[in-house]
Amino acid sequence: MIKRVWAWARRKLFSTTFLKFGIVGASGVAVNYGIAYLGYIAGLSDILSLAIGVGTITNYFTSDLLVWPESTLIESSQKTLG
Repeated sequence: MIKRVWAWARRKLFSTTFLKFGIVGASGVAVNYGIAYLGYIAGLSDILSLAIGVGTITNYFTSDLLVWPESTLIESSQKTLG
């Protein structure tokens, strides 16, 4: 039983898709902190909402391009439009 659970965990946790999700998440954290820090340096107090928004958008597009390249937004819109 333990061997089966360990084998499943190895397949799932060390898969390339899981690692790509980790890269996308780490890049989102870097974008959030980077924008928030630049706003802090510039003296902007409401920059946190911008940092969260930009981080979310970059996570979406990075995930779309890196994790799920077979169904990217551009290809999906071209299929939809004709």
